[in-house]
Amino acid sequence: MTIFSRNWGNTLPGLIIALSLLSAQLSWAAISLGQTRLIVSGQDKEASLKVSNEGTPPVLLQVWVDRGDNAISPEKVAVPFVITPPVVRLDGKNSQRLRVMFTGSDTDVPADRESVYWLNVLEIPPKSVAGVSVNKIQLAFITRIKLFYRPQKVNAMDISHIEGKLHFSLLNQGEKILRVENSTPINQTLISISIGRDIKNPIVRFNPEDSMISPYSTKEYSLLKIKGSFDKTMKVFTSTIGDYGEIINSEKPLDD
Repeated sequence: MTIFSRNWGNTLPGLIIALSLLSAQLSWAAISLGQTRLIVSGQDKEASLKVSNEGTPPVLLQVWVDRGDNAISPEKVAVPFVITPPVVRLDGKNSQRLRVMFTGSDTDVPADRESVYWLNVLEIPPKSVAGVSVNKIQLAFITRIKLFYRPQKVNAMDISHIEGKLHFSLLNQGEKILRVENSTPINQTLISISIGRDIKNPIVRFNPEDSMISPYSTKEYSLLKIKGSFDKTMKVFTSTIGDYGEIINSEKPLDD
């Protein structure tokens, strides 16, 4: 889940902002989502997402889907999804479910693998009460989670058997490189990678920055800065994210 904030008012010189923060009331994100990722299956063609206002004041929400470019405004995005309602007024301490519906055809998405999009929830804070002078900086928060469309061919598989199923090999191309191959039709997101003979005492443990590996693709991670030597008798211990946001721990041989 990714949260961005934007100034919801006039832009002030940096010095004035820095000084005003000493006495200003800051508005923080009050919206929480029921899931950290959402999957729409080719069979159901839709899924729901629970949105909750944890704060007291009401908020106005705008919800849309994009292809990963958050610089494009919602009205200019072309995606095979519709969200109802697209605009929501949510009172404090209340929740509502949003319907995310796939409206495309079989030609809009690949039939043999998942497609990934982003679902955006823009939280617009309430305006100050008229006649009340409050030194307050208002921010509009955008929460983004990944939205996966899983076509019928993939949805019919036993996903639990392929989650976390990755292949690892060590390359020597003038530097140490770990190649990770995803031979499955779903996107695999790595949280951590450890290499060694024992998970408790690995030679290396790191959290990949570019962590999502697309279906039927490979990704390479440089181990140049890692001290120590590797060999093919070692194992790779990984943590990946499952369908419901759960952590899946796996153990694989190196260069399998």
